[in-house]
Amino acid sequence: MTTKGMSIKKLIALFITVFLLITVFTVPVGLIVKQFNLPKNVSYDSLQGTLWQGSIKAAQYKKTVLTQVQWQWLPWQLFKGKVAFKLRWGNARVSQQLSGTAVASVGFSGYQLNDTTVRLPASAVKPLLPFPMGDLYGRVIADINSYSFGEPLCSELNGELVWTKAGVDINGVIDFGVISSALSCDNNQVLATFDGQNSLGLQGLAKLESQTSFSFDGFLKPDASLPAVVHQGIGMFGKADSQGRFKISL
Repeated sequence: MTTKGMSIKKLIALFITVFLLITVFTVPVGLIVKQFNLPKNVSYDSLQGTLWQGSIKAAQYKKTVLTQVQWQWLPWQLFKGKVAFKLRWGNARVSQQLSGTAVASVGFSGYQLNDTTVRLPASAVKPLLPFPMGDLYGRVIADINSYSFGEPLCSELNGELVWTKAGVDINGVIDFGVISSALSCDNNQVLATFDGQNSLGLQGLAKLESQTSFSFDGFLKPDASLPAVVHQGIGMFGKADSQGRFKISL
């Protein structure tokens, strides 16, 4: 077969591929969803638009609810071997609402997130803690520059986790200001590194080994300005070292 014949076949294949993509992405998304049986824990309300661009008034997975969900297909990502969407959900101005933005993609490198921000009330994190705790206040914000999925949790992660206006109810609400950590991935596990630059003097490494396995190894050195109840509570972990730090291992 001549080179010219091969070129024509490639052009025809490219034309058919583009045509099929445009056809699929312009079909009402409601018609596409009806072809699949959603898991019992998944529900949604007011689905509109196409795969190209659309919205959902509310979507729920188990107890997690997302409102004002919007998506837009990013066709130029096809040149990078990815199918990618820009996502937005919730209202960033409402601190008690789950909200955020993300660029989600799937391709030869697997599932990825880029330029992602997730905001949620700290109270939503309380049920996930491995120990009992009073009511939590403030907002937890995850800024993720890049994330790639890998078993069990990640193959790449670069970002920051910040707890703003942090507060805990210990016989009254105690304000801890801002507590932040750097996020990374090592051996397919999520790591959060605390540098001690916070009112609790929280320093060390938190490790999420799986969706149900969590550990922390580090120190606490509460600021003198914190109430006595905080110092007394932390003193239960044992004696302070020569630097005034209390060893914490979970």
